[in-house]
Amino acid sequence: MRTHLNHMIIRWLLWFALALALSHQGVHAQLISPGKLTRAHADLEGIDNCTQCHTLGNRSADNTLCLDCHTPLSDRIDAGTGLHATVSDQNCASCHKEHFGVEFVPVRFDTLNFEHEETGFELTGAHTEASCRSCHQPDFIVAEDVIAFKGEHGSLEKTFLGAATECIGCHLPDTPHENQFPEVNCNTCHDTEMWEEVPFFDHDEARFALTGKHNDVECESCHKTLNSPLGDPYVQYVEMDFATCESCHDDAHEGSFGADCESCHKTDGWNIVANLANMDFDHSSTGYDLIGSHASLECNSCHGKPARNDADIALAFTAATRGNSYPIIPVENCASCHVDYHDGVFEEEWSAGSCEQCHGEDAWYPSSFDFALHNETSTFELTGAHIATPCSGCHRPSFEEKPHFEIAETACKDCHNDDSPHGDQFISDGIETTCESCHETIDWLVASLFDHDDTEFPLTGVHESATCESCHVADSTLGTPFDIVRYRDLNTTCISCHEPDNPHADQFEGATCNSCHTTSTFYITEFDHDQTEFPLTGEHVDVSCASCHQNEAQPGDTPFIRFKPLGTACQDCHSDQ
Repeated sequence: MRTHLNHMIIRWLLWFALALALSHQGVHAQLISPGKLTRAHADLEGIDNCTQCHTLGNRSADNTLCLDCHTPLSDRIDAGTGLHATVSDQNCASCHKEHFGVEFVPVRFDTLNFEHEETGFELTGAHTEASCRSCHQPDFIVAEDVIAFKGEHGSLEKTFLGAATECIGCHLPDTPHENQFPEVNCNTCHDTEMWEEVPFFDHDEARFALTGKHNDVECESCHKTLNSPLGDPYVQYVEMDFATCESCHDDAHEGSFGADCESCHKTDGWNIVANLANMDFDHSSTGYDLIGSHASLECNSCHGKPARNDADIALAFTAATRGNSYPIIPVENCASCHVDYHDGVFEEEWSAGSCEQCHGEDAWYPSSFDFALHNETSTFELTGAHIATPCSGCHRPSFEEKPHFEIAETACKDCHNDDSPHGDQFISDGIETTCESCHETIDWLVASLFDHDDTEFPLTGVHESATCESCHVADSTLGTPFDIVRYRDLNTTCISCHEPDNPHADQFEGATCNSCHTTSTFYITEFDHDQTEFPLTGEHVDVSCASCHQNEAQPGDTPFIRFKPLGTACQDCHSDQ
């Protein structure tokens, strides 16, 4: 009886202590429980289970008690792995709320702003676009403690713990490799950007290193798509037969040279004979000595069958030998093998179509035709800057065309019309002033032959030292694509150029500047005051000009010297005496 009474007293004391604790937190209406537990904790409902999560006097859940139940989290925190290890110093209840009812979800976070690298698995590439549940699903959970714990509580589909971090853990169902690489990690070849690409794979590390033309072959040419025993397609990468060339290639010689293709051929091209350098055949015995670039050619470049016949090569084999492995080429000139790139332009010219006049056998380009030969054979002599101009500057105006060497018009404007800096200024009454009137080919920017004295405005005085740009400036009205500098139809009055720096403020309107000034200097050195309305006499002769002609301010506060009108009566100057 006393034992039962003691239990009753202890229980009531616990109730009272819990009520006081909750009342201390400001919860007066709920003396027993602040609300129903969530579905996940529904089995802890009841006053007897409060201390499963709470300690007396503490409203929040006790972390130690939480982790006593949630052992998978406890183990990861102890091991310092996963997201919860980064927040182990915080209270569980600060993120996971309770007592808000059965339907309340205690595990929630902002998936758009969640920093996944805090879990220890940083999302990169295509993973950054994947939804959370595409990876965090029961099929991809590999941690046994999570499977056991969450499985017992029926919440495997809700947890974010225990997911696989190896590629195969998630991608086994969609792997295209079947079971060909059981010991190889996916990231040996792939990154997370795009599974179809293999940026880390180096075929040279495989048993069959790629050399020569093999580097240009598409993967699908060798790696065929097969079907697994279940009928699923996959690409074959292992256990391939490549012991001999015939594993992939048909023998064009039908076995007449044995199976060792590499004794003659290289992967750089089947038409390249590997041991050509070791052959003792003297090609000069054919009557055609191989020199220059011809000496390094493979035999099949000229003698292979079928004969090449394209835009550059047109081999003329002797008919009786055409079917031979090495048919005979009756070499008379370059055209016996090479198509005339110039389409017969030089057949009637000084070279008579002889390629050797411009080209050598070491290399077809650059041409040996130089400016000296140009001046000797052409009607257009190269001088000045034309000597340094590349041939293509005149003979290949568009790089989409072949060079053309028949140029009928050779006046400056025929080439330079598009970049003429003068527009149509020098065409008058249908008569055009030629470029040679002013310019030489040495430097187009300098008009070395131009004499300004031959114009309507000869240069005198300080005008002789003025730069051309001082008077001749760009005028957008003359044309495009750039502003053309005006040279003709310029106003030659003094005021047309000097109006901005006019020091007289329109005092001498109607008078010309050269009434007082010369181009030698803008200062007046010998002005005859006697020609004015106030001749200087007596003491006035020695008075400085500035004593009477003083600075004034005109509109805009620009100072000017007053010359007229001025009072000429004595009191106008001497009123204070």
